[in-house]
Parts: sequence; structure tokens; C-alpha cells
Amino acid sequence: IRAMTIPSQGGMPIGFGGGARVFGAGAGIGPSDHLLLGLAAIAILSLFYGIFVLRPRTKGGKQGPPVVTSSPVSSLPIVGTIIEFGKSPVKMVQRCYEDYGPVFTVPFLHKRLTFLIGPEAQEPFFKASDEVLSQNEVYGFMKPVFGPGIVYDASKRNRQTQFQSMAHGLRTSRLKGYTAKIEMETRQYLKTWGESGELDLFHALSELTILTSSRCLHGDDVRENIFKEVSELYHDLDQGLTPLTVFFPNAPTKAHQKRNAARQKMVELFSKVIKNRRDNPDVKHSDGTDILSIFMDVKYKDGSPITDEQVTGLLIALLFAGQHTSCITSTWTSLFILNNPEITKRIVEEQKNIFD
Repeated sequence: IRAMTIPSQGGMPIGFGGGARVFGAGAGIGPSDHLLLGLAAIAILSLFYGIFVLRPRTKGGKQGPPVVTSSPVSSLPIVGTIIEFGKSPVKMVQRCYEDYGPVFTVPFLHKRLTFLIGPEAQEPFFKASDEVLSQNEVYGFMKPVFGPGIVYDASKRNRQTQFQSMAHGLRTSRLKGYTAKIEMETRQYLKTWGESGELDLFHALSELTILTSSRCLHGDDVRENIFKEVSELYHDLDQGLTPLTVFFPNAPTKAHQKRNAARQKMVELFSKVIKNRRDNPDVKHSDGTDILSIFMDVKYKDGSPITDEQVTGLLIALLFAGQHTSCITSTWTSLFILNNPEITKRIVEEQKNIFD
């Protein structure tokens, strides 16, 4: 900051002789000067942020999708869409779909969110290679949940090994073996419902999904001995994913603090399970079909073994990948069935015929 001269009470400009006051160097700065300097610094930083960060992100490029910068909620560019999205994401997406079509981009702070609405718009996302549509950058906000070196935070070679082990655990022959476990967990869970009453279907199916996932992914020893702790820790991990997380995954919020503590505790729990299995190979911990058993034996292409923290991270990643989709799909399927008496009747009759 350059030195400035300010008229003194004696008429001689301060900045000459012994009465100099220099902004920024240190001595002689009053409280009001600090305030002015702070406001000036904020204004300059905001200007640079707007010019070099926000402004380029409001342009979609020649082949890019249309960029949404205006909103009926507020006339302020960028800010209006943020406020609108915060009030109702679904309504905003519906409005943009009607105004801009199935593909559009919305700038949010330092991020650009591109929406693909409908199967035709989504098809390129699933078919494009990582060189065209890279998932590494998108999933950066999940690193605090999964841990370092897991899935899209891993190197390409290690990521391939991790995906191969997941695919091995989810192949058709293994999934058929999980059917009996899922049936057992479902029957046990339905016994807690009683003969009649009301319940939150989404919440109930979410609980059931966690139960079946733990039995199939983690194994009998985890499901029967430490399921309560694992379920509570998973809840804290799940609640640690907020809209703010996408933009600032390490923001010092209470939800993020609980998330970080839960992941560390989860690593400690599964490290004990892994150690117990390796120290007691002759004891039957599970039937050997659980995915934890597969992850424990993973070795990367350079010969290095997988760490306990990485095993835990893969289990968390797989649970996140399947839990929400499974309970949401089950909930919608149940709602459609219950909303159509004819289909409900046919399904009940089908079940009676099978079990009779």
C-alpha cells in the first residue's frame, strides 16, 4: 500500500517531516484507518473474484449448454439462482428445463453445475470416457467421507483394481447367494411391524436396506455384533453431506465435524474386525461371501496390499452407492403398487400362489 499524505491540524501535510502517518507500514494507524483498509481490501478481492472467477463461469462457450444466470426470485445475477435453488431445487430445475431445455448449466459460486434431464440427455454422461467427462473433479467433495485414495481420489491404476474387486463381489453368482440373507433380514424386520398401523415407508425401507447391506457387505460378525455402532456412524456420515458440502467440503460446520469423527471411528471399528479375522483364520466369522472378505485380500498392481483404512473407505463407498438408490427405488415401487388397487391385488395373489 502506497504512502499517502493527509492534511494535519497545522496545515502542513502529514507525510512530510516528523509527523508522517503511513498507511500499511504499522505505526500511527487509528481504528478508523483499519476499518477503511479492511473494507478496501474486501472490495478489491470481491472485484477480482467477480472478474476472474464468476464472470468466466457465466459463459458457456460455443458448444457448451446454455448458462442460467437470471432468476425470477432476484434480479441480481448469480445470486438470484442461488437463492432460488436454496428455496426449492426441484422447482428451479423444472423452470430451467422449461426455459432452456434438457441440458443447462447454472453457476454457483466457484462451481458450475450442469443438469442433464431425461434419458436422452443423460446417455452421453454414462457412455463418455474419463478423458471427455472426468468424474475425479466432481467427486472431490466425497473425499472426507470415503477417505484418501478411494475410488475417484485414487490413481487410475489403483481405481481400476478397486472397481474390479467391487465387480467381483457383485457378480451374478454372489448376488444369488445374497437372496436368502435378504429374505431373512426382511422377515425379521417385518415381525417388528405388528398386525396393523402406520409408518413412514421411506424411513422403514431405508432401515431395511441398511440391515440387508450390512449382512451382505460386512458379514455376519459385523451384522450381529457391531451393527448398532456401524449404523449410527453411517448416519453421521450421511448427514455430513449437505448442499454446502458440494461447494466447501471442509467448511468448519458441526455436520462436517461429526462426519470426520464418524469416518475415523468407522476405520477403527473395521480395523479391529479385519485384525480379528486375520488373527483367527480358523474361526467362522462369516460364510465368506461378504464383500469385506474380498476387499481384505486386494493387492494393487505394484504388489502393495490394501490398507485397513482403504478397506473401510471402499465399504463406505459401496454402502453410499447402494443405500440411497435401493431405498428410493423400493419406496417408489411400493407407492405405485399401493396407488393402484388392481396391481396390488395381482401382486398379493402372486405372492400367495408362490408361498402356498
